[in-house]
Amino acid sequence: EHFRCVGPIIEFSKREFYNHELRPLRVPRASERLDPPLIDVLVVDGYREGDINRAEARFIIDEIKSIVADPTMLGRSIGVVSLLADKQALLIWERLTDELGPELMQRHKIACGDARTFQGKERDIMFLSMVSAPNEIGAPASPHIFAQRYNVAASRARDRMYLVRSVESEQLSEADALRRALISHFSSPFSQDEARVADLRKLCESPFELEMYDELTQRGYRVTPQVRAGQYRIDMVVEGHNDARLAIECDGDKYHVE
Repeated sequence: EHFRCVGPIIEFSKREFYNHELRPLRVPRASERLDPPLIDVLVVDGYREGDINRAEARFIIDEIKSIVADPTMLGRSIGVVSLLADKQALLIWERLTDELGPELMQRHKIACGDARTFQGKERDIMFLSMVSAPNEIGAPASPHIFAQRYNVAASRARDRMYLVRSVESEQLSEADALRRALISHFSSPFSQDEARVADLRKLCESPFELEMYDELTQRGYRVTPQVRAGQYRIDMVVEGHNDARLAIECDGDKYHVE
């Protein structure tokens, strides 16, 4: 049972490291919820110098300054984790200390480091800096070597997690499994269970329903065909965040009466 992170955040670790055996149980209060919980930032001018990416650091620093200046974020704690060693985190810490001052750093419990820094800790908002850039991708982040680092880094945020990167997924090799998976997670956090998708697909009752179902599931939506609604059935229901649901009818004015 997992009570720290909201569902879309912990789903990465749940899928990649726990074989879907984690049970996310935290439901944030309205005052805690931050929408969207996942923010993917591609830094177009990112450039890696050793273990530092100054463009990524600059974005994170400016975004944190914006957060601490927002009265609605008054009680939010903030963390920054470098996915490549700790020099990037140290650079960000030093700049934040200079530009914010110790009072704001303490008020928001700002911490910067590598994944080990945050072992056993949590923050309301976490920034993940990938550091790698097109000029220097670096060694692949294979699950055998980097699993613990990525698991810790991606499961520290309670309400919002930023991924700040300078590379596209297509620029990473197939062996770079964790970085590719992390980038993909931010665009489609709830990956589909292929067996479930195939089984529910059999419930579709027309070619058009099949086309609609396939298109929606391929885009990462959770879809259930033929959902009972009183004495009728809805062609399909799409589930979203915060228990939102969308009903879709595919067959014109025809009612499904049993």
